[in-house]
Amino acid sequence: MYVGREKLEMHSINEAAEFVNKLDASQRFAAASIRALACAPFHSFGLLYKKVHRTPFSGKVVAVDGGIASVDFHGVDVLVWRSCAACFQYDCDKINSAEYFPSRFPAHEIAAFPSLDGAEYSWHKSLTRLRSEINCANAALNKFSPSLLLLDGSILPQTVDKPAKSSSLYAEYEALVTDYLQLYSACAKNQCTLAGVIKDSRGKKAVELLRNGVSGATAQALEKTTDSVLLQYLLEEGERSFSFQYSESEEHSVLRDFGERARALHCLYIKPAQWDRPLRVDYLCLAPAGGEEAFADDVAQKVFALSALNRAYAHPAALIEADLRAAVDPREVEGAVRQLAAKTIGASAFLALRRDSRPFR
Repeated sequence: MYVGREKLEMHSINEAAEFVNKLDASQRFAAASIRALACAPFHSFGLLYKKVHRTPFSGKVVAVDGGIASVDFHGVDVLVWRSCAACFQYDCDKINSAEYFPSRFPAHEIAAFPSLDGAEYSWHKSLTRLRSEINCANAALNKFSPSLLLLDGSILPQTVDKPAKSSSLYAEYEALVTDYLQLYSACAKNQCTLAGVIKDSRGKKAVELLRNGVSGATAQALEKTTDSVLLQYLLEEGERSFSFQYSESEEHSVLRDFGERARALHCLYIKPAQWDRPLRVDYLCLAPAGGEEAFADDVAQKVFALSALNRAYAHPAALIEADLRAAVDPREVEGAVRQLAAKTIGASAFLALRRDSRPFR
């Protein structure tokens, strides 16, 4: 029986490997075919890819990230979270000084709330983290007046972050949209470039746009790939993709809530390092009509300069720092829960879940 199962597992591994290899070959083929069409007439938004002019970065950069952890009990759920902004002053690519908001070692926040079902719980957790991050970004922008503000992730909520209108959390979502709009307005007023850097994007918008201009085997290959995978093969080090609008407002459930500002949300991909995958960059385009391409070039140049630190890993140093400062250590969560437990002795709601307290495994 054991030998038979071993053979079955090997057969499955071989099949899986064959599938991955075929998929990879089709993606490489599609990338090569599209790269040869860089100036094809079907492409209405400029070059498919272009070289990014590498210039040393000088100026002030603020990067914001947040961390959150959760613990579930019999009748309540507990969230522990914090956000941090790291402000780096650059002079020709060198960091001259670093400041932080609210501090270099920000204290965590904690909240307990009645147990929610799966969807409500997920919404509550994401809304708590996002509101913390965007409020931190607004405060840091006011405190440091940077020329570039970076967020970890996109510059607007994702579809999965939006509760149903019938949910008690919908008002919290509306407050989050207001926080984002305040950030957009403050960046525009202070002439600060706002960009979100996505480490591991699974977006397909660029692929969808490209698929409209190709046919045959290339079009078929594009049906089974994502932007990041395709552009890993299409882009060379120091190149960016074409820029495009995040989405059309009428077809995106979240963008509809952002009114006219939705038109200013653009995206591009850039490959800062030879052996790493492209970064997706979402940004608030503040350019006047006709200046969108030059604005995209400027965003790409800044992200390129800040991310090209290692040939195998590309990411802005300020965002790496903010991530490290905001991360919630499991030991902090344990300590916070112990303090809470000491003040709620005998509370049924604070009993451990049965799956976590059974005396045997």
